[in-house]
Amino acid sequence: MSSNRESFVKDKFSYTYQSFVDNFNKYLDHVYKTIGTLIIIMGLIASSDKAREFLQHEKWLRIAILVTTSIASVVHVLCMVDYYRESIQVIKLLKSIDYIGPEYYGRYQVKGHKVIRNAICILSLYGVLFITVLILGTQPITS
Repeated sequence: MSSNRESFVKDKFSYTYQSFVDNFNKYLDHVYKTIGTLIIIMGLIASSDKAREFLQHEKWLRIAILVTTSIASVVHVLCMVDYYRESIQVIKLLKSIDYIGPEYYGRYQVKGHKVIRNAICILSLYGVLFITVLILGTQPITS
C-alpha cells in the first residue's frame, strides 16, 4: 500500500513538474520570439528604402501599424504576467506535494524581476517601432 502511495505522489509530482517546466519554456519562447520579431521588423524598415517610402505614402497602413503596435505591446506584457502567475500557482502545487525540495526545481520559476526586466526590454522595442513609424508620417515624401 505504501509503494502505491509513493508511486501516486511521484506521478503527481512528475506531471506537475512537467507543467512547471513547460510554462517556463513557453515564457522564454514568447519573450525571445517577440524580441526577435521586433528587431527584424525594425531592421526591415531601417534598411529598406522601398519599405520606408511605402509607409510614407500609405497613411492608413501607418495608422494600422501604430494601433497594432500599441495593442500588441500591452497584450505581450499581459501574457508575460500570465506566465508569471501560472508559475506561482504551479510552484505552490509542487511544494504542497512535498516530493523533493524547491532547490531542485526552482530554476524553472518565472520570477517577477525577470518579467519586469523583459517587459521593459520588449516595451522599449515596441516604443522604438512606434516612434519610427510615427516619424515616417512626418517626413516629406521625396518621390
